Amino acid sequence: MLNLKLPEQKLRKKDINWNVSGLFAQDRFILAFIEIMTNFLDAPNPISSVHGAPPLLWNSGRITVNLDKDVIDATLNQYSKIGMPVYLTFSNHLIEKDDLKDASCNYLLDKISDGENNGVIIVSDLLANYIRERYPKLKLMSSIIRPTFYDGVRDKNYYESLAEIFDCVVFLPDDIFNFDLLQSLKNKNKFEVIANEPCLYGCKTRRLHYSFLAQYSKRDIFLEDKSRNFEMKICKAKPFFKQINLHIGQDNDNRARNCNLNDKEFDEIYNMGFRRFKLQGRNESPQSFIYDLTKYMLEPDFIAPLVFKHMVTYLV
Repeated sequence: MLNLKLPEQKLRKKDINWNVSGLFAQDRFILAFIEIMTNFLDAPNPISSVHGAPPLLWNSGRITVNLDKDVIDATLNQYSKIGMPVYLTFSNHLIEKDDLKDASCNYLLDKISDGENNGVIIVSDLLANYIRERYPKLKLMSSIIRPTFYDGVRDKNYYESLAEIFDCVVFLPDDIFNFDLLQSLKNKNKFEVIANEPCLYGCKTRRLHYSFLAQYSKRDIFLEDKSRNFEMKICKAKPFFKQINLHIGQDNDNRARNCNLNDKEFDEIYNMGFRRFKLQGRNESPQSFIYDLTKYMLEPDFIAPLVFKHMVTYLV
């Protein structure tokens, strides 16, 4: 007899806390996804927080779209209404003392400071101390940009020293494939693993790219059209067909791979005890963004393709 019911397990893993990129960029799809999960599938919402920022002086990591104050306020109010924590990506590592006076960035801190479990993704120690003093309620998360510019050994001592300072620490994407390192860490709930990083493993231009984005946010040298050309030149330097999902360290005809976790790698990291995972996607196309939401979060055989097709058909 055929079983025509939906699978009882609608999530890939029931106890993962997903931090999803897309605040001020992919909000329509994030909110629709949450509604589908809770109202139509009668399932838990797997998203525990969202992150992003408008293209302000303290922002970095991605180039985003300009928004007016009313849109920003309305977006934050929507997330507040459903009790969704938000993290601002104020991860510019080039912040100087005078930059702390920026009115727009301070307005956003004021806006989220009263919410429960809101926070800031951060690199600059100057900004971190400023936020700790003025907004002690906000959580601070160490960005992947911090280990990018660290010249020492990124070992157990390095990551655990960051975990003593920050509420959560995001690994450099390359380091999530160092399973000996991951296994050695004590409090695994203090660390966040990015599951779908598109950059190549061992990327040689990562520092250059983040430096450019930080300078762009400070409006020192580049206009937006030049920034887009730069991103295309740097990030598309390796043809897509060369980003084959090989095992890390395997050299096969000089093919490379990106840092997306495959199912086996994802399960191994999960089985080590990690429960905080991140999805990037602020600059992705709607189809790519929805694909990663469903691929990593949902039961893979029925629920993921069902939700993906529904969202792409009716929302894109």
